[in-house]
Amino acid sequence: MTMTEADALEAMLAHHRDLEDGVDRRVAAVRAAVTAGGAHEAAVAGLVAYMADEVLPHALAEEQSIYEAARLRPDLAEAVATMVDEHRELVASLEGLARDRDPVEAAEIATSIGALFEVHVAKENDLLLPALQEAGKHQRSQGFEPAWCHHARNWLHARYLPSTPSREQGRWPSPRLGSIRKAE
Repeated sequence: MTMTEADALEAMLAHHRDLEDGVDRRVAAVRAAVTAGGAHEAAVAGLVAYMADEVLPHALAEEQSIYEAARLRPDLAEAVATMVDEHRELVASLEGLARDRDPVEAAEIATSIGALFEVHVAKENDLLLPALQEAGKHQRSQGFEPAWCHHARNWLHARYLPSTPSREQGRWPSPRLGSIRKAE
């Protein structure tokens, strides 16, 4: 089966919705545990694990795929640099969350992670992907596959086809998060 440009775009948008929902649920769990005055460590561990297992590998894959295509466009270069910085900020916040033992601070950090991720995904969905799709129209008119579609297809195949290398290879390079994941 050949994946069309529309299929690739819809798969990416659906995956973004799933990731946002997963982050939102886990942030809410941290906040609820703190509000209830109970142990919040399990909820924090759940958020950190989800981010380390799902969100950060996705971010790394995007940097190596659609962000590469976007960097070719001068009008998107600054936005891509900002989005890469946001990935780094998410990692730093997660490392802080993993270290923090104060429940109120943990809830604040979790909330900031959720807010940053929401804004970040909106930039990808509302700025980056539409701009790449528009650029792709010109490439198609010249008889070429759009660069973003090629990169997105590669990402989707690596993500969803069972014959691909282990997801362990897509781990985010973070010594602190790596040690947390190994401890579980």
